[in-house]
Amino acid sequence: MIIDTIDRLTRYAACNPLFAQVADFLQSHELARLPLGRTDIVPGKLFVNVFDIAPKTLAEAVFESHDEMIDVQIPITADETMAYAPRAVMPDAPYDAATDSSLYPTAAPSVKQPFTVRTGQFAAFSPEDAHAPGVSDKGLRKAVFKLRCN
Repeated sequence: MIIDTIDRLTRYAACNPLFAQVADFLQSHELARLPLGRTDIVPGKLFVNVFDIAPKTLAEAVFESHDEMIDVQIPITADETMAYAPRAVMPDAPYDAATDSSLYPTAAPSVKQPFTVRTGQFAAFSPEDAHAPGVSDKGLRKAVFKLRCN
């Protein structure tokens, strides 16, 4: 897991070169003006989903993980609380190849490590990271960049 400011995204290109392309995209596109839904940036390798999230508590947040993609999550309209846990400590969960996700609705509360991502920051999650995003008392709009791992 990585938490940092958006202006430092290019520093993570050594982890995956698509980080630099996310940074380039953000230099030429204003986050607040991105359309809702999916925008392909590099077909088959990099896209962004922009969506609105209704208010949610940490207890309501569901852990997820991905096998094929890195998530770069950026809150747009408000700070967002998320939770993290190493995927290795999560219970078994079925994998859905169509959505590249495993959902962990029964994760023990003791594994949740909450943190806040502020506007102007991002959180990146690799396949080894389980995460429970979208916690906000008022709701928010966010962008999730999906970067292919291989």
